[in-house]
Amino acid sequence: MRVLLQFQLIRRSYEEDELWSLVASLVGTLSMQASPADLATAIESGLKRILNPPDSLVVLPVANIAQPLDIIEVGPLIIGPFARLEKRIRTKTGRRPLTMEGNKPWWMPAPDAEPRTAANEPVLLAYTGCGQLGRATDDAEQALEDLVSIALMLQPDLNALSLFSLRGDVNRPGTRGLVIDRQSLFEMSTSAPQLKRELTSPVYVDGVLGPNLHWGWYSENPFPLEELLTRSDTRAAAEKILLGRTAILQRLRVAARWHGKAHWASDLSDAVLALGISFDSMLTEEGPSPGRVISERFALLDPDPDQRRRRYRKFQGEYYAARSAIAHGARGSSVAAELVRAMAQEARWVFRQILDLSQRLGISTEKEYNQMYESLKWGESLGQTRS
Repeated sequence: MRVLLQFQLIRRSYEEDELWSLVASLVGTLSMQASPADLATAIESGLKRILNPPDSLVVLPVANIAQPLDIIEVGPLIIGPFARLEKRIRTKTGRRPLTMEGNKPWWMPAPDAEPRTAANEPVLLAYTGCGQLGRATDDAEQALEDLVSIALMLQPDLNALSLFSLRGDVNRPGTRGLVIDRQSLFEMSTSAPQLKRELTSPVYVDGVLGPNLHWGWYSENPFPLEELLTRSDTRAAAEKILLGRTAILQRLRVAARWHGKAHWASDLSDAVLALGISFDSMLTEEGPSPGRVISERFALLDPDPDQRRRRYRKFQGEYYAARSAIAHGARGSSVAAELVRAMAQEARWVFRQILDLSQRLGISTEKEYNQMYESLKWGESLGQTRS
């Protein structure tokens, strides 16, 4: 085990506790009566199996994603209904058909089953990666979260798509069964009316106006992932960031993740802190940076030099101040929702500016990234255009 854990491939493919279990199970298969030669062959075979595993295929049902008109394929992810998903998996990976004897998952149709209608066809996600066992599932779920977060981050105006922030995570895409699919719950409530109790909350209040009933509810509209990725350049950018291994693309992926946490937050304090981390991911130096540096880089990204002073004051005096106040114990009620949404919009603008600059200038390393800001600071033209 000590030798195995020194391999980077092993650390990337297995959780350590699961690897212990796998090695123990392989040891348990060794025959006590085997000759030394046969024993050595069996051990070698087991080690080869651990060191050279096939890529894992993970297929799971997802909640709160609108049924796509066609399959959505971005990097290692394929999203869509079972029939088209399975066909694409076989074409792409050469794997055998998705079948299982005995206890099949509910989303896998039987060979003689009636065709499903669009209303009851579950949306599935397929993910192929080097992770094994539990790591494979974790990687698949993380890839879905990253794709949704990146798709959000690439949109200049989320309100135009009715993707309003600060409404909680009841409609957040995730693994179905662990995350409730609200659209399916709504559809099932037509034949099982008691399910409607799980979609609204009647609250009795007896106060200055006497007894009153207030209704709290969230929509069942699923997340329009396909619509967000309709433009080919948007889908290409999302795939580049999702798969990217350069320092800049990793920064952007982390920033999108924290912007997503802010979008799905219901508490203003949580959203401000998440957006603060999103800005940090994009704008800090390699080590911890003071607010002055982050504010300066935020301002320098504006292609209009006359606007940079204003943007510096805006970030330092409002966005960074709000984040610092909450981090040091201020109440979230002191922050307005309008300010949080403005922070989120600016985070998306910074994201697009950095993506555009890094692509046009071929920036991939931290050294090149730092040099970009030095060039901006001293007035060197980079050919920017504000989107």
